[in-house]
Amino acid sequence: MSLSQRFFCAINDERELSCFRLNPTKASLKKMQIPRSLKGEVKDVSASAEQICAVSGKSAVTCWTYTSRGSQLLYVPNNLRKAGSALQVHSGYDKHCAIGSDAKLTCWGRVEGKMYKEQFEDTVSQVSIGQDFFCYIKMTGQLGCYNIRQGKTVGVPAGFKKDVMQVSVGKEQVCAVRRQGQALCWNYDQVVSTMPPEVLNTKIVEISAGQQHICAINKKSKLSCWPVE
Repeated sequence: MSLSQRFFCAINDERELSCFRLNPTKASLKKMQIPRSLKGEVKDVSASAEQICAVSGKSAVTCWTYTSRGSQLLYVPNNLRKAGSALQVHSGYDKHCAIGSDAKLTCWGRVEGKMYKEQFEDTVSQVSIGQDFFCYIKMTGQLGCYNIRQGKTVGVPAGFKKDVMQVSVGKEQVCAVRRQGQALCWNYDQVVSTMPPEVLNTKIVEISAGQQHICAINKKSKLSCWPVE
Protein backbone atom coordinates (compact mmCIF):
# COMPACT_ATOMS: atom_id res chain seq x y z
CA MET A 1 0.00 0.00 0.00
CA SER A 2 1.21 3.50 -0.81
CA LEU A 3 -0.41 6.90 -0.26
CA SER A 4 0.60 10.34 -1.55
CA GLN A 5 -1.05 13.75 -1.81
CA ARG A 6 -2.84 12.75 -5.03
CA PHE A 7 -2.79 8.96 -5.31
CA PHE A 8 -3.53 5.82 -3.33
CA CYS A 9 -2.33 2.42 -4.57
CA ALA A 10 -2.73 -1.01 -3.01
CA ILE A 11 -1.92 -4.65 -3.80
CA ASN A 12 -4.65 -7.13 -2.84
CA ASP A 13 -4.37 -10.73 -1.59
CA GLU A 14 -4.22 -11.96 -5.20
CA ARG A 15 -1.23 -9.62 -5.75
CA GLU A 16 -3.28 -7.42 -8.12
CA LEU A 17 -2.65 -3.66 -8.19
CA SER A 18 -5.31 -0.95 -7.96
CA CYS A 19 -4.65 2.80 -8.01
CA PHE A 20 -6.99 5.67 -7.19
CA ARG A 21 -6.90 9.44 -7.56
CA LEU A 22 -7.76 11.30 -4.35
CA ASN A 23 -10.36 14.08 -4.37
CA PRO A 24 -9.93 15.89 -1.02
CA THR A 25 -12.81 18.32 -1.58
CA LYS A 26 -15.30 15.50 -2.12
CA ALA A 27 -13.54 13.00 0.16
CA SER A 28 -13.71 10.43 -2.63
CA LEU A 29 -11.54 8.05 -4.64
CA LYS A 30 -11.58 7.59 -8.43
CA LYS A 31 -10.17 4.30 -9.73
CA MET A 32 -7.52 4.85 -12.39
CA GLN A 33 -6.27 2.69 -15.24
CA ILE A 34 -2.90 1.04 -14.66
CA PRO A 35 -0.28 0.21 -17.33
CA ARG A 36 -0.64 -3.10 -19.19
CA SER A 37 2.69 -4.37 -17.91
CA LEU A 38 1.21 -4.38 -14.39
CA LYS A 39 -1.90 -6.43 -15.16
CA GLY A 40 -1.57 -9.61 -13.10
CA GLU A 41 0.83 -10.08 -10.21
CA VAL A 42 2.56 -7.02 -8.73
CA LYS A 43 5.25 -7.24 -6.05
CA ASP A 44 5.72 -3.63 -4.90
CA VAL A 45 4.27 -0.15 -5.47
CA SER A 46 5.20 3.39 -4.45
CA ALA A 47 3.20 6.56 -5.13
CA SER A 48 4.59 10.09 -4.99
CA ALA A 49 2.89 13.45 -5.47
CA GLU A 50 2.88 13.24 -9.28
CA GLN A 51 4.19 9.81 -10.27
CA ILE A 52 3.85 6.10 -9.42
CA CYS A 53 6.29 3.20 -9.80
CA ALA A 54 5.71 -0.53 -9.34
CA VAL A 55 7.57 -3.82 -9.61
CA SER A 56 5.70 -6.38 -11.71
CA GLY A 57 5.36 -10.08 -10.99
CA LYS A 58 8.20 -10.56 -13.47
CA SER A 59 10.39 -8.27 -11.32
CA ALA A 60 10.56 -5.37 -13.78
CA VAL A 61 9.97 -1.69 -12.91
CA THR A 62 7.27 0.44 -14.56
CA CYS A 63 6.73 4.13 -13.75
CA TRP A 64 3.84 6.30 -14.90
CA THR A 65 1.73 9.36 -14.30
CA TYR A 66 -1.81 10.36 -15.20
CA THR A 67 -2.80 12.96 -17.77
CA SER A 68 -6.18 13.94 -19.23
CA ARG A 69 -5.68 11.10 -21.74
CA GLY A 70 -5.05 8.42 -19.13
CA SER A 71 -1.85 6.77 -17.88
CA GLN A 72 1.44 7.89 -19.43
CA LEU A 73 4.59 5.78 -19.09
CA LEU A 74 7.75 7.44 -17.79
CA TYR A 75 11.45 6.79 -18.17
CA VAL A 76 12.92 3.79 -16.32
CA PRO A 77 16.63 2.84 -16.63
CA ASN A 78 17.28 -0.11 -18.95
CA ASN A 79 18.79 -2.22 -16.18
CA LEU A 80 15.43 -2.21 -14.33
CA ARG A 81 12.97 -2.66 -17.21
CA LYS A 82 13.68 -6.29 -18.07
CA ALA A 83 12.24 -9.33 -16.27
CA GLY A 84 14.11 -10.44 -13.16
CA SER A 85 15.85 -7.10 -12.67
CA ALA A 86 14.21 -5.50 -9.59
CA LEU A 87 13.17 -6.29 -6.03
CA GLN A 88 11.86 -3.00 -4.62
CA VAL A 89 11.04 0.54 -5.76
CA HIS A 90 10.41 3.85 -3.99
CA SER A 91 9.15 7.13 -5.48
CA GLY A 92 9.70 10.64 -4.19
CA TYR A 93 8.11 13.51 -6.11
CA ASP A 94 9.74 13.25 -9.58
CA LYS A 95 12.65 11.03 -8.54
CA HIS A 96 12.84 7.29 -7.90
CA CYS A 97 15.13 4.61 -6.47
CA ALA A 98 14.99 0.85 -7.01
CA ILE A 99 16.86 -2.11 -5.57
CA GLY A 100 17.93 -4.49 -8.31
CA SER A 101 17.90 -8.28 -8.19
CA ASP A 102 21.61 -8.04 -7.33
CA ALA A 103 20.62 -5.87 -4.29
CA LYS A 104 22.40 -2.84 -5.79
CA LEU A 105 20.76 0.57 -5.87
CA THR A 106 19.81 2.67 -8.91
CA CYS A 107 18.27 6.15 -8.58
CA TRP A 108 16.96 8.42 -11.33
CA GLY A 109 14.70 11.38 -12.11
CA ARG A 110 14.89 15.03 -13.09
CA VAL A 111 17.09 17.65 -11.43
CA GLU A 112 16.64 21.23 -12.67
CA GLY A 113 15.18 19.96 -15.95
CA LYS A 114 17.98 17.46 -16.65
CA MET A 115 17.80 13.69 -16.33
CA TYR A 116 19.64 12.29 -13.33
CA LYS A 117 20.71 8.66 -13.01
CA GLU A 118 23.20 7.03 -10.68
CA GLN A 119 24.06 3.45 -9.77
CA PHE A 120 25.68 2.47 -6.46
CA GLU A 121 27.91 -0.51 -5.73
CA ASP A 122 26.76 -1.12 -2.15
CA THR A 123 24.22 -3.91 -1.65
CA VAL A 124 21.18 -2.61 0.21
CA SER A 125 18.06 -3.96 1.93
CA GLN A 126 15.86 -0.82 1.92
CA VAL A 127 15.68 2.62 0.31
CA SER A 128 13.53 5.71 0.87
CA ILE A 129 13.56 8.87 -1.27
CA GLY A 130 12.17 12.35 -0.67
CA GLN A 131 12.34 15.43 -2.87
CA ASP A 132 16.09 15.75 -3.44
CA PHE A 133 17.41 13.36 -0.83
CA PHE A 134 17.44 9.61 -0.29
CA CYS A 135 18.70 7.19 2.35
CA TYR A 136 19.39 3.48 2.19
CA ILE A 137 20.27 0.66 4.55
CA LYS A 138 23.20 -1.50 3.55
CA MET A 139 23.08 -5.26 4.08
CA THR A 140 25.48 -4.67 6.98
CA GLY A 141 22.91 -2.45 8.74
CA GLN A 142 24.82 0.76 8.00
CA LEU A 143 22.75 3.81 7.04
CA GLY A 144 23.77 5.93 4.08
CA CYS A 145 22.20 9.19 2.83
CA TYR A 146 22.72 11.07 -0.42
CA ASN A 147 21.89 14.64 -1.48
CA ILE A 148 20.94 14.53 -5.18
CA ARG A 149 21.29 18.26 -5.90
CA GLN A 150 24.69 18.41 -4.22
CA GLY A 151 25.70 15.12 -5.83
CA LYS A 152 27.33 13.71 -2.72
CA THR A 153 26.93 11.39 0.24
CA VAL A 154 26.05 13.20 3.48
CA GLY A 155 26.54 12.22 7.08
CA VAL A 156 23.99 10.90 9.56
CA PRO A 157 23.70 11.63 13.31
CA ALA A 158 26.00 9.78 15.69
CA GLY A 159 24.46 6.55 16.93
CA PHE A 160 22.52 5.97 13.71
CA LYS A 161 25.37 5.02 11.43
CA LYS A 162 24.90 1.28 12.01
CA ASP A 163 22.41 -1.34 13.29
CA VAL A 164 19.58 0.46 11.44
CA MET A 165 16.53 -1.63 10.49
CA GLN A 166 14.25 0.98 8.85
CA VAL A 167 14.49 4.45 7.29
CA SER A 168 11.91 6.89 5.93
CA VAL A 169 12.60 10.12 4.04
CA GLY A 170 9.97 12.85 3.88
CA LYS A 171 9.99 16.20 2.12
CA GLU A 172 12.56 17.72 4.48
CA GLN A 173 13.03 15.10 7.21
CA VAL A 174 14.77 11.76 7.65
CA CYS A 175 13.64 9.28 10.31
CA ALA A 176 15.27 5.97 11.19
CA VAL A 177 14.82 3.10 13.64
CA ARG A 178 17.68 1.05 15.05
CA ARG A 179 17.37 -2.69 15.70
CA GLN A 180 17.29 -1.95 19.44
CA GLY A 181 14.10 0.12 18.92
CA GLN A 182 15.47 3.67 19.23
CA ALA A 183 14.07 6.19 16.74
CA LEU A 184 15.49 9.52 15.61
CA CYS A 185 14.49 12.19 13.09
CA TRP A 186 16.63 14.96 11.57
CA ASN A 187 16.47 17.43 8.70
CA TYR A 188 18.62 17.47 5.56
CA ASP A 189 21.19 19.60 7.42
CA GLN A 190 21.50 16.88 10.09
CA VAL A 191 19.77 18.97 12.76
CA VAL A 192 17.98 16.53 15.09
CA SER A 193 14.22 17.10 15.44
CA THR A 194 12.18 17.21 18.63
CA MET A 195 10.14 14.02 19.17
CA PRO A 196 7.26 13.28 21.58
CA PRO A 197 8.21 11.63 24.90
CA GLU A 198 6.06 8.58 24.12
CA VAL A 199 8.27 7.96 21.08
CA LEU A 200 11.59 8.67 22.77
CA ASN A 201 10.81 6.52 25.82
CA THR A 202 9.63 3.35 24.09
CA LYS A 203 10.80 0.85 21.50
CA ILE A 204 9.70 1.76 17.97
CA VAL A 205 9.13 -0.86 15.26
CA GLU A 206 8.24 1.41 12.32
CA ILE A 207 8.36 5.10 11.44
CA SER A 208 7.16 7.15 8.47
CA ALA A 209 8.10 10.73 7.51
CA GLY A 210 5.65 12.64 5.31
CA GLN A 211 5.41 16.18 3.98
CA GLN A 212 4.01 17.77 7.15
CA HIS A 213 3.77 14.96 9.73
CA ILE A 214 5.69 12.00 11.12
CA CYS A 215 4.09 8.85 12.51
CA ALA A 216 5.59 5.96 14.47
CA ILE A 217 4.35 2.60 15.77
CA ASN A 218 5.80 1.23 19.00
CA LYS A 219 6.31 -2.37 20.13
CA LYS A 220 2.82 -2.38 21.71
CA SER A 221 1.27 -1.38 18.36
CA LYS A 222 0.43 2.13 19.58
CA LEU A 223 0.47 4.84 16.91
CA SER A 224 1.90 8.32 17.57
CA CYS A 225 1.89 11.20 15.06
CA TRP A 226 3.29 14.72 15.31
CA PRO A 227 3.93 17.71 13.00
CA VAL A 228 7.24 18.30 11.24
CA GLU A 229 9.14 21.22 12.76
